[in-house]
Amino acid sequence: MGTWQLGPFDNDGAADFLAEAEEAPGRSVTGALRAVASAKAGDELDVDAGSAAWAACELVALAFGRPGTTAPPPDVVELVGRIKPTEAMRERALAALDRVADVRRSELAQLWAEGADAKAFQAELTALRARLVDAASGPPPKVRAPKPPPAPPWAAGQLLATALRPECWVVAQMLESPYLAIVGGTWKVQPTVAEVARTPAVLTVLWVAKDALAGWTPLGVAAPLAAPRPLYSQEYPPSYQCTLYLPDGSVRDVPGRECVGVEYIVRWGAADLDERLRATFLGGGYVPPLAYRLRSPDDPPPAPVAIGRRHG
Repeated sequence: MGTWQLGPFDNDGAADFLAEAEEAPGRSVTGALRAVASAKAGDELDVDAGSAAWAACELVALAFGRPGTTAPPPDVVELVGRIKPTEAMRERALAALDRVADVRRSELAQLWAEGADAKAFQAELTALRARLVDAASGPPPKVRAPKPPPAPPWAAGQLLATALRPECWVVAQMLESPYLAIVGGTWKVQPTVAEVARTPAVLTVLWVAKDALAGWTPLGVAAPLAAPRPLYSQEYPPSYQCTLYLPDGSVRDVPGRECVGVEYIVRWGAADLDERLRATFLGGGYVPPLAYRLRSPDDPPPAPVAIGRRHG
């Protein structure tokens, strides 16, 4: 028997069983358990059948939501997710496990009894049996992940705030959908509309997915804080024209010289927006892909500029 360490999946027999179980894990588990549990009382249990049954018993315990102290490998987790545990399967696993642990008839138990880990092997099976007994109450109820809060309805002028960490609040203002103005600076506590209005510097304007604002706290509606720079979509060589997307929602083509230094247009999702704000206000860590600024024909070639990520 090729054994790597003490565990239900750490031997050649278990590896062969898991490989066979890929196609139909539930059927393979039932077959391995039935082969051992239904054998005649005096029959010898060979090491391969015992190893497969041990692994199958562990899969049943995991399928009932009764894990051991060691996290199973990813391929086992994937198999477990495809098994629908039943009471008949649990009872058969208990019967099979008793046969595997029987030193008089189980070749697997006899081989472990010859080494220094005999007690550890029996303790492993005893713990597994306790988990299978505990599973009589059935699988634990599935806990659904809570739905994220909905994004506030888009209203031009709406101020929103989010806390990047305690005592670090960031504020943004909705412009014409889907443009969002990020206000420069942070607040130690959630600010009021009046407090934001006294510091009207706009750091940048971003094109955001509406769900990117889920979880942000509406503060109230205010007049536009400042006239932000426009965004451009792409370069059109050799004329260096660009398309401007203005905060009022209008779009127009202008010479490329007017677009030097403005931000490349990308659509920001929730995770990327949060990551960008943290890098901007907390520092470090954000490495977005590269975009390029427009230039006029007599300007030197620009260096790549880290701007943002595309989301559709």
